[in-house]
Amino acid sequence: MPHGKAPKRRLKNSSGIPTLHKLLFLLGIAAVCLSFAIRWRNRQVLDFTLRAPLAISTFKSGAVPVRIDIRRLNISLPVSGTDIVGGRWEIAEGGASHLIKSASPGDGGNVVIYAHNTRDRFGSLPKAASGDLVTVSTGDGNRHFYRIISSRIVSPDDISVVLPASTERLTLYTCTGFADSKRFVVKAEPVSPASINGGLN
Repeated sequence: MPHGKAPKRRLKNSSGIPTLHKLLFLLGIAAVCLSFAIRWRNRQVLDFTLRAPLAISTFKSGAVPVRIDIRRLNISLPVSGTDIVGGRWEIAEGGASHLIKSASPGDGGNVVIYAHNTRDRFGSLPKAASGDLVTVSTGDGNRHFYRIISSRIVSPDDISVVLPASTERLTLYTCTGFADSKRFVVKAEPVSPASINGGLN
């Protein structure tokens, strides 16, 4: 046998699992964790921080919102009633949410409707401008019209925007800011159909 260096042997992974398989396994675990984190965040992201139970609107006509349309923003969504359970704000599976503790259109109070800031929901809400028309359809077949008068960004502990009011207004909000840590809030006031230029613009 000729003299010389002995051939090198390939070192086996001590665990018996190739490094690539380990990496893929870790990536899979990370993906699962990220999925759970996103689902948890989506459940929390539209909350307002309440230090006491939110008062229920004293006027309830029963004419609950079933649809919201903001033509200029290309928003046209079904609306479902949602509540605050255990301090957490429920979010409709699809479309927008109407806080059932708030007023209904025509009640003369604060009507609160909210949705995620995804493209298929309230993603375009931050583009709202004063004068934009909002149409809220109710389960009794009526339509209620509002004009946007203002918008602002607030922190989740500024609950003044969702509290009951003595006069009718529509409050729309979605999440915004870094890691969706803020709330983008739009305020609108009711208008009569006769005051709408061209009928329904």
